[in-house]
Order: sequence, then structure tokens, then C-alpha cells
Amino acid sequence: MQYRSGKAKDNSKLKQALLTEQKYFCAYTEIYCDNHSSTDIEHFNPTLKNKADDHYENWYAVTHHPNMIKGRTPRWESLQPVPNGKKLHELSSDIGYDIDEHTFYSLSDTQTTKNLIELIQINYEPYISDRKKQLDYLIFSKKHWKGEFSDFLKSSKGNLSFYSMLKEVFNEEIELIKKEGLFPI
Repeated sequence: MQYRSGKAKDNSKLKQALLTEQKYFCAYTEIYCDNHSSTDIEHFNPTLKNKADDHYENWYAVTHHPNMIKGRTPRWESLQPVPNGKKLHELSSDIGYDIDEHTFYSLSDTQTTKNLIELIQINYEPYISDRKKQLDYLIFSKKHWKGEFSDFLKSSKGNLSFYSMLKEVFNEEIELIKKEGLFPI
């Protein structure tokens, strides 16, 4: 597949392939992207965009807002080093989730991982608030659901947003759902 730029660009097939691979979750925010979500093709390393070295491993489907706040080349260059040449899910082993603060942090306390977290802005205040609201909703729902909670989670893909948070709080249920291939990880 190839990314096309310019006036005649039509990247709908590429975006669909990325969304399918990512199980319709934003690669940065872990928000479920339904058919009404504004999604973009994000070039993780923006210095490669429209160059021969730009390739599928550099592209992600993301919701519009994180693509815009991540910025372009100057921001990328100011936050070096970042783990380059790896898929984002390969980097998740060094990113932890603080359930009390609803924020992500570097498990190894390395500058590289801290820069990645800053670059993709996953601790941006509206996302923190959204994760908190989602958790409150799911905790309330679990108390009142009259069946297997994993069935409730699967009943709406939106319930599955924020995988890292869900894994911390509802690990047993998430492991069951993960086996069904509903998460990109």
C-alpha cells in the first residue's frame, strides 16, 4: 500500500487497512473509532512523510485530535530520542498506567519513553478526564449488571476504549475478551 498526498489523494483503502489491523482503536489514545469518528492516517515519524523511506510501519490510524496535537517535524525533533522503527504496541512493555491519576508513565523511567508519552500526548487533560468518566461508568455498570461483566464490555465497542486502563482494573475480564481478538494488542 502507498500513502498518497496532494489534491488527488484517496487514502481510504489504506486507512481502512490500518483501522482493521488496529481493531478500530486509535493507536495513541486507545479510543474506539466507530464509523462516525474523524480518523487520520498518522505518520509516526513526520520527517518521512512523502519520502521514499515512508512506509506502512510508520503509519497509524488515529483520531483527528491527537494527530493535530502531536504536531509536525519541529515537535518531533524537539522530543528526541523516541523509539523509532518499532510498532507502538511493541513499546507498550515500558509504558505503565497509573490508575489513581489516570495517566501513563515510563516503567523504566527512561527519557526515550517519557518523550514518546509527551510526543503522542496521551496524558492530555481531556483524555485523562475521558478515562476517568469511562472507569466510573464501567464500575457502576459492573455493580448493576446481571451477568458476566465481560459480556457487558463486549456489548458495545465503546466500552472497550482505553485498553491500558481496563487491563489494570478489570484484568480477568479483559484477558477473556483479549483471547477473542477484540483488541489490537
